[in-house]
Amino acid sequence: MSRTLTASDRQALIRLAASLPKGDGSRRAILAALVKTSAILAPANPRIQDNAKVSGKAKVYGDALVNTNAEVSHEAEVFGHAAVSGNATVWGKAKVYDKAQVYDKAQVGGWAEVFGDARVYGNAGIAGSAEVFGRAKVYDHAKVLDAKVYGNATVHGQAKVEHPAEVFGSADIGGTAEIYGGKWNGAEGKVTSGRWRAPGVPMTDEEFARRLS
Repeated sequence: MSRTLTASDRQALIRLAASLPKGDGSRRAILAALVKTSAILAPANPRIQDNAKVSGKAKVYGDALVNTNAEVSHEAEVFGHAAVSGNATVWGKAKVYDKAQVYDKAQVGGWAEVFGDARVYGNAGIAGSAEVFGRAKVYDHAKVLDAKVYGNATVHGQAKVEHPAEVFGSADIGGTAEIYGGKWNGAEGKVTSGRWRAPGVPMTDEEFARRLS
């Protein structure tokens, strides 16, 4: 009666094949059977599940999970108790760790870090050297580039937050607001429109043009 090979069985067969001379018929048969059953030299990472893909030099370790259709590539790392799921992608040298979660179609790339109990989801994008941490949430189509979002802050809608801005405390940045500097802690109230270089200080068209040049 046939049975499924365990990890120990596979390792025993690998050792047996390695002990046989190259070209030996038994060695070839064992290796062919192992390849056919997808029994590779190292056991599959149990932290990578479903149709998730981890490629390049990317790492998933600790108690982290990457599942459903998520992708982690290049030199990105997912560790601690973090989870990357849905159709989310983590790429470049980005890191997702602690109890952070990245899901839906969100993207975290570059040198960005998402950690603590932060959540990044929807179609949100975190890139550059951005940091999202604490209990912060970035979702919808919001973008964070080279900036910090932390505490209980939320960035959502089609909002953009860029360096050197810091969004923290109970700050709520949404709609089409674009934040290009200053420290936003929630005292300014919900911000849903305009270009700003600091709370209460709008960015002029000339300043914006210089920023793009």
